[in-house]
Amino acid sequence: MAVKRQNNLLAQQRVDVSALRAIESAAAADFDLLAGTIMANRIPAIVAGFNLISTGVTQPSALQIQVAGGVLLHYYATDAGTIFQVDASRPNEVLSSTNTRIQGSFLPSQTNFVGIDFSRSADPATTDAVQFFDPNALSEVTKTVPLARTIDYTIIVSASDFDSNSGVCPLAKVTLDANSAITSVQDARNILWRLGTGGSTPNTKNTYSWPTGRNETTSTDPFLGGDKAIGSMKSWMDAMMTRVWELGGGEYWYSPTADHNVVMARTGSSFTSSGEHFEWVASNLHWQGLTITFANSTGGYNQIADQTTNSAGLTDLADGECIYVDLDRTQSRSGGTSLNAAKTTLSLLGTPAVPGSRWVLAWRYGSSIFVRDQSYAVGSSFKLATDSSSGTIKLSALSSSLDNGSDPRVVAVDLEGLAYATGISRGGGSSGNGILFGGLGAGQLLIGGGLNDTSIMIRNGSSGAATLRSDNALLTLLANNGDLLIQAGGSGGGNLQIQSSSGPVSITAPGTNGLSLNSAALIVNASSVAGFNSATTLTFAQNWNKVFVSGTGSFSFITIAPWQIGSTLYLRVAAGVVVHHNASSPPAGTASILLQAGANVTTVSANSLLVLHYDGTNWVQGGLS
Repeated sequence: MAVKRQNNLLAQQRVDVSALRAIESAAAADFDLLAGTIMANRIPAIVAGFNLISTGVTQPSALQIQVAGGVLLHYYATDAGTIFQVDASRPNEVLSSTNTRIQGSFLPSQTNFVGIDFSRSADPATTDAVQFFDPNALSEVTKTVPLARTIDYTIIVSASDFDSNSGVCPLAKVTLDANSAITSVQDARNILWRLGTGGSTPNTKNTYSWPTGRNETTSTDPFLGGDKAIGSMKSWMDAMMTRVWELGGGEYWYSPTADHNVVMARTGSSFTSSGEHFEWVASNLHWQGLTITFANSTGGYNQIADQTTNSAGLTDLADGECIYVDLDRTQSRSGGTSLNAAKTTLSLLGTPAVPGSRWVLAWRYGSSIFVRDQSYAVGSSFKLATDSSSGTIKLSALSSSLDNGSDPRVVAVDLEGLAYATGISRGGGSSGNGILFGGLGAGQLLIGGGLNDTSIMIRNGSSGAATLRSDNALLTLLANNGDLLIQAGGSGGGNLQIQSSSGPVSITAPGTNGLSLNSAALIVNASSVAGFNSATTLTFAQNWNKVFVSGTGSFSFITIAPWQIGSTLYLRVAAGVVVHHNASSPPAGTASILLQAGANVTTVSANSLLVLHYDGTNWVQGGLS
């Protein structure tokens, strides 16, 4: 029947009561080994139940313990056997002085320790008639006695803690004030399936201690180290729960957290030396603007205190050293409560008090510093991309570097030697940028348009011509809410050329907005010159006193403003352009043209120069060559 101990019963041997009790004792000892030691590691452990009902209760005599269906393993109970279960129909136990199952009483102004013990006694419920042998009368007599000794529990209430009374399985700690009113109730159960511990000092953050270390061997003894120290099912469960906690982090091992939901954010200003929130200067690492964010916790972020100056023992990282912090998920930290980074070696990083809370921020490998969430070293220099090898493309630069070309940008070069910034394009419908635009195909391309786009400049860096060109469609320059300025020449002079390979040239300022074209000379090329604002009127600014007009169109009027009496206009007129003489009904703000021949100039040789003077009423021809 038993495993560890069996009676040596022999033939013809008289078996007394003591022998029978030894059989039962041996069986109980087996359960002490199996359940008490192998499963529970000799910890008095609650398997299920034994909750203390304390919500809304102010007096200890009104506290109740839910015992129905409760199961516990108690290796150190008064009677052997370890295992015990309460009948599922038993009512709650009220912790009043009238309850006969209670041993002890609550004391005021103290912490009272409430636990449970169990022992066996003769059970009156099993009473029956039994025959006994009378040695004097040499006959049997009948007696009515209990047939079984059964286990039942006793509730212990004491001011002595659980550590001083191993025979009590902890349930709760109840603290009373001087008037015996409850001030606090704490769960003190050691639950078999729980990593947190109970007892005299409950610890919800308990972890498995790995008593012989976490390497395969911790000494010259090959039989020690790592999980070889696990000696019970309870220890194995605690070790596994601790390991899961390390992997997922969180406030507790069962928190719904994951390490991939932890991010080190960079905020605020970066270091000028590196353009990052870390800098590596003279073998010292500095950092600023770091915040670690996390999910499914009481807190949401922990800021890390800035370290912008050298600090011996912290910023002076040697090869293989790192800086780290232990996250506090119980609260959001910033300002004066920000986390302070610490330094250690990667090989001795160790484990924090709360598994999964230690995060390395940066580490030194060789002569370089690497930081979390970044694949390249702090202060790295990058290879620039070319048309034949991959690399980095710079998308922004200071204006000074643009002027001197020290910050290169990569563009495509065609067979004719023209450089194209083709990224600013709608692209093809099924390739290139067309994919990004969802295959929308042909349409408008807008450069700028935001409220802060106060000036958009397209500029070449040499003395050659800067060209805006539309080969196959309308090219529009539009000022929606202000002046449209088109300027050429700069300090070095030069011409402003507006050209259309087919169709008229039209320059318009919508609404009441102003149109200003500034140049030392204006060249207007069109196969059909219809004028800038109408089919019959040329409109120029005063400083356009040298203008080239080509094509086969005609014009009759020239604007007056802002010309003055005596102003001279030089028109370089191509062959085929018709200039009308003394056209009637000039529009407001314009003047007719008086030609010396007294008739329209209908045929002009190529590149003829027509000189006109403004006399206050008309534009009068001064010469034609």
